Amino acid sequence: MCGICGVISTGGNASRFEPQVRQMMSRIVHRGPDGEGYSAFENAALGHRRLSIIDPQNGQQPMSDTEADLSITFNGEIYGFRDTRMSLEELGDTFRTGTDTEVLLKLYRRYGTDMLSHVSGAFAFCIWDNRHKIAFLARDRFGEKPLYYLSLESGRTVAFCSEVEGLSDAFEFDRSIDQISLAHFLGRGFVPPHRTIFSNMSTLPPGTAMTIINGETRTWRYWDIPMPAVTHGCAVGKGLADAAEGFRDTLLEVVRKQLVADVPVNFFLSGGLDSSSIVTLASKVGFQGQVLNYQHSEDQSQLRFARLVAERSGVPLTLVDVPAGDPLEMFEKATAAYGEPFWDSSLIGVFNICALASRYSKVIISGDGADELLGGYVWWYSRIARLQEIRDMPLLEFLARMPVAAMAWTMSKLARRRAATQASTDARLMWNRIRGTTPSAVREEQKWQGVEGPVLALGIPKTALRSAQAETAGPAGETGLSAVLQNDQTNYLCGNMMVKTDRASMRSSIEVRCPFLDHRLVEYLAQVPIDFKVTSRGDKILLREAMANDLPPEVLSRDKQGFGVRRHDRDEDRQIERKLADRLGDSDARIDRIVDPDAARALMPGNPGFNRPLLVLSNWADRHA
Repeated sequence: MCGICGVISTGGNASRFEPQVRQMMSRIVHRGPDGEGYSAFENAALGHRRLSIIDPQNGQQPMSDTEADLSITFNGEIYGFRDTRMSLEELGDTFRTGTDTEVLLKLYRRYGTDMLSHVSGAFAFCIWDNRHKIAFLARDRFGEKPLYYLSLESGRTVAFCSEVEGLSDAFEFDRSIDQISLAHFLGRGFVPPHRTIFSNMSTLPPGTAMTIINGETRTWRYWDIPMPAVTHGCAVGKGLADAAEGFRDTLLEVVRKQLVADVPVNFFLSGGLDSSSIVTLASKVGFQGQVLNYQHSEDQSQLRFARLVAERSGVPLTLVDVPAGDPLEMFEKATAAYGEPFWDSSLIGVFNICALASRYSKVIISGDGADELLGGYVWWYSRIARLQEIRDMPLLEFLARMPVAAMAWTMSKLARRRAATQASTDARLMWNRIRGTTPSAVREEQKWQGVEGPVLALGIPKTALRSAQAETAGPAGETGLSAVLQNDQTNYLCGNMMVKTDRASMRSSIEVRCPFLDHRLVEYLAQVPIDFKVTSRGDKILLREAMANDLPPEVLSRDKQGFGVRRHDRDEDRQIERKLADRLGDSDARIDRIVDPDAARALMPGNPGFNRPLLVLSNWADRHA
């Protein structure tokens, strides 16, 4: 992975922006400590910071195709690029490097902006077509790699960068806060993947491309996360066994392609089902690196599972202890890595894990993405699956299979409220109420439960909050559990998980690869019915079936356990609260410009879950607002 930046100037003389481009390059040096490059044309200036992974000797960027008058600055990895190169060579193309970067240039030369159908990977890039004066920018399908941009000089100039801070440090612009983005952050801990915290800064959303021609920008989606199959029929075989076999074969091929690098590749191995599956499959296609298991000194609960997997796979297990450290110091350091307000309970753990991983290699492969694709968050999805199953029951079966009291207990709070307000003895009325509660409605309550009042009290306009809630609700008319998974992939996976992983890993100059997010695997899963993924009785059903002959039984049957999540204690809560109180009482603190400080002070006592996001916001405001 690397860091990219640049300026596209319709008015010409783009080289006048060299100081700003170089300032952006210096701001993202952690993304590419191995080298830098700068190229200028009449209408474009491109910058690059390099983390050398593929062809370290010949992969300097920006890279040019002088014959076609093209130049590219590229962040990421293209998986399977050697196969694509062979196909291009059969068509007559020649290559002077062994990089995936040059493959992108050749693809653009041959297919233009239609090239993305030939590309699989984690990427963000800008190709400058100097002959036709076209800038072509694109971002990978799940937003694993970031790309932000500013429109300047009344739209005549566009500046872009891998990180918000690169743009905000190098350019003057109106820094008004986007109230809908702020509502998202205060309610859910992150800015959604199609927005930024600034009203006047944009992000290229996942699966989106953009051209800039004569000052006119055009964006389009080249790929959408597919809606998973809803019916019980399976489009990839006769049943679960066939679907699992095809899934395993596809995942195995994805892992093989993601092992390609000219530097050592290692794996995160928590001992959970996802990372254990990836490591096991890698061992079958020649993986010879290390697997890294991280344990907090107070929590060794997953170590024995990681050992079982490593021993069975025949790969060396390296145990790395994550030191406890000072909680407030770790909080400040980890949250400062994000150019926008961001908070997640595992943020500090993941940040520390990535810092330690950088001692062993530049490339780490992770199990991220499996939970959202296969229904792994049992505390969300299994409960919703139970609701959906009951909604589909005829009344007589409902009465026969579950007493009213037990039914009320198993429902979400939303369904329980709707049901319990009726006479408890009126089973028919309860059944009708439950049937009127959709899985999507339950999931929306889970997302926003308990935060509406505090968000509004802090001064966020009600219209902004309602808009934020509408954006997380998913497409109208899609209410089943399949729609819930697709919506979480679009919002939570892209907006939280990928942001957390990218910023934490790149701050320590390492690349994290996620096989579960290969779009071919995702498209395969879209053909598999929801009850092959999650039901009220189990999660990740397809993955467990696919790995039944490969994993130890103890690992195969494990429930979800967070990787990198730290336990908070009361002393830490008090430290956070005192620090926040100090900031709210400081006349120089800029959080007062964003939220009502009196309301924030009123929310603090006994509300540790809200104090952390508020302190994140305060620290971010002091740096950027």
